[in-house]
Amino acid sequence: MKLIFLIIILSISLSVYGYEFVQDYKASDFNSILEQAKNDDALSQEKVAKYYLHGIGVTQSNEKALYWFKKSANWGLTNTKKNIGDIYLKSKNYKESYKWYFLATLDNLYPAEKAMIKIENKLTKQEINDAKYSVFEWLKKNAEKGEPISQFHLGKIYRSNEIVKQDKVQALKWIMLSQSYLTLISSANPYVDNSEDLKLLEDLMNTMLQNEINQSKELVKAWVKQRKSNK
Repeated sequence: MKLIFLIIILSISLSVYGYEFVQDYKASDFNSILEQAKNDDALSQEKVAKYYLHGIGVTQSNEKALYWFKKSANWGLTNTKKNIGDIYLKSKNYKESYKWYFLATLDNLYPAEKAMIKIENKLTKQEINDAKYSVFEWLKKNAEKGEPISQFHLGKIYRSNEIVKQDKVQALKWIMLSQSYLTLISSANPYVDNSEDLKLLEDLMNTMLQNEINQSKELVKAWVKQRKSNK
């Protein structure tokens, strides 16, 4: 499972920033890609979503595109999250659109941030807060499954005191669990500045008491033990 996540993270630079073009998709390849998608291959899930989104060899369907985009988003693919936001935007579901754009901005995706700002005036302050809290819930669900990008961003949210009350112990727990992400984001894509993310672990620990750090470490051990027992 950890190997799968590492492969996904290393693939972000290709799937997010357009090195793979939809015009290169072939209708004849759809069935084989679909089979891979059904076997939980995140990049294939994203491709199937694009086949449906653009109607390449299949009947165009935003509903099916959303289904497959959301499955690939569960693996942490950044541009997938923006694509979901785009689909909801077209149907004028601004709250859901804002949620998915916000998720993509956590990965420092500038186009998602730009899109999110454009629709802020279409939502009330409460709707924006609700959308952000749903992001927290989504991240927590994925983090518990062991997805490292979600673990990292969940840790950032616990640290920020923006969406939920600040909890440094929980923040450190999740950031420590996301080490496979932290070790790779520096080389994932040259166009994204992740320097602040890489410093986050050290900076967070510098603001904590030793007993708080020890609590986080115990929570990490308990989480890992529980994961092993569930396998």
